[in-house]
Amino acid sequence: MDQDRERAKELYSKMNLWEKAVYLVQNYWKPAFFLIVGVGVVLSIIGQMTWNRSPKSALGVGIHAKMFELNETDDFNSYLTETYPEFLTKKSAFYSYWFYNGYSNDQVELIQSTTYQLVGAVAAGQLDVMVGDRESLEGDVSLQYCRDLSELFNEEELALIEELASAHASDGIGIVPVTYSVTGDTGRTVDKYEDIPSLIAITGCDPKLDEIMMGQEVYLAVIVNEGRENQAKAFIWTLLGENDRAKACLSAE
Repeated sequence: MDQDRERAKELYSKMNLWEKAVYLVQNYWKPAFFLIVGVGVVLSIIGQMTWNRSPKSALGVGIHAKMFELNETDDFNSYLTETYPEFLTKKSAFYSYWFYNGYSNDQVELIQSTTYQLVGAVAAGQLDVMVGDRESLEGDVSLQYCRDLSELFNEEELALIEELASAHASDGIGIVPVTYSVTGDTGRTVDKYEDIPSLIAITGCDPKLDEIMMGQEVYLAVIVNEGRENQAKAFIWTLLGENDRAKACLSAE
């Protein structure tokens, strides 16, 4: 066997480049094939994890209302990008999600589909703020999707938000408190929350949002999504014209 190997080496050394290539393919194609496939798979995985990775969310904005302009959905992310560039980095982007809340009671499947989508978006951490009409957002608060604003802002900040936002509400209430009960599996009330500061009046703060909401009063709630509280706070301050406070929130990231 050693003599055969030596003879093979001697013959191989006398081959030209093309003959060597043919020899290797004929005798070692299986290892080469699997090596090439393996390298391709590894490069594909690396590509998915780096070059082709979707941008992370700079801010996830949900629209939840009984009436909104569906035609405005296509360019909404582009609008946010152009209007609020300070929220973005080279690796981040705005994401928006739409939840129509105006189905009649007999449209059970559509109601369930929207509900599942909303619950899934909240659970997946895709939403940072929710914009909509007061009734829809109060429902979100009662389902404990939304943050108590006093967890995000101190008393001084809440007082300023109330002062600024009150000019954007027909009833003069800038921060809407919500009272709701939590029921258990048996339907009994297991907890009750009273006057939780939850919604901020933002009608007139952003012309695109006003257009989307088709003339309704516009409110904003912060969704239960840890990790991007500063972006949500910065968005609120920006809408209310407090740009320095917004910059401070963003710089804290």
